[in-house]
Amino acid sequence: MRSTCYDFMFFCTKISPKAHCENVFWAYGILCFTKSTIGAPLGVLSDFMYEFANANDDEKLKVGKKIDVIKAGTKDEIGVVFDSSKKMVHSIEEYIGRIEEEQKLQTELEVAKQSSEAKSIFLSNMSHEIRTPINAVLGM
Repeated sequence: MRSTCYDFMFFCTKISPKAHCENVFWAYGILCFTKSTIGAPLGVLSDFMYEFANANDDEKLKVGKKIDVIKAGTKDEIGVVFDSSKKMVHSIEEYIGRIEEEQKLQTELEVAKQSSEAKSIFLSNMSHEIRTPINAVLGM
């Protein structure tokens, strides 16, 4: 940030060598203020969102927790963007959790269906095995 501000001051003096020092320092102050209050927080959020977007589902849950640590530092539009981003990330985390729970339930349902089918086959075979000797004894 510092070099950008100094580059700006150098640029201003090259464009208008007769510029008043007050104007150059005023513009320098505005640039530095803008960079620190707007550019830096948005840069942090941008870096986080890039990492979050490129993570797979398992990593998203880990990376998503970082958003709670990031602070906007302002209560203006930048703060609204941060709060909205947090809500979006938490919604995505909840969605991933629901999908994982649904997959787990689907797996458990398949296991239960297979168990039920195996039980039915076993009982059918046992019923046949028991009836055959009884029919021979009774002469049916």
